[in-house]
Amino acid sequence: MKPKDDDILVDVATLASVFACDERTVRAYAERGIAVKSGRGRYLLKASTRNLIEHLRNAASGRGGHDAVESLTSERARLAKEQADGHALKNRLARGELIPAADVQERWSDVCSTIRQKMLAVPTLASGEMPAMSRAEIDVIDRLIRDALTELADELTKEGATDD
Repeated sequence: MKPKDDDILVDVATLASVFACDERTVRAYAERGIAVKSGRGRYLLKASTRNLIEHLRNAASGRGGHDAVESLTSERARLAKEQADGHALKNRLARGELIPAADVQERWSDVCSTIRQKMLAVPTLASGEMPAMSRAEIDVIDRLIRDALTELADELTKEGATDD
C-alpha cells in the first residue's frame, strides 16, 4: 500500500518499538491486517497505529472485530437452534410422540422372550397334533428351531456391537 502524504514509513523494528512489542508480533499484526505494510519490511506508522488502537478498543469492549462478531453471531444462532430443538423435543415427549429408549428396549426384550418361548413350544405342539411323528422327527424340528433362534441372537448381538 502506498503511504498517504501525511503517513510515515517505518521499518519493523521501529514499529515494534512504537507498539511496545517484538518484531514477530508486528508481523502477526500485518498478517491480520492490523499493521499496514508498504513494501518489503516497511510499514505505514499512522495507519498501523490507528488499526492497532481500533483492534485494542474492540477487544476491550468484547466486540473483537469482524471475525469475532461473525463468530459470536453464529454461536448465538447455534445456541438458539439448540434451545428450539430442546423445546421441540420436550413438546414431543409431553404429547407422547416419543418413548424413552429404555422403555423400548425393555418392551422388545419382553416380545423377543415371548417369541422364543412360543417357538420352543412348537415341537411339543407338533407331536400333540401329529402323534405319528417319531421322537427323531420331533428332535429335528426342535434342533432346527433352536439353531434358527441362535442365529438370530448372534446376528442381533453383532448388530448391537456395531451400533455403539
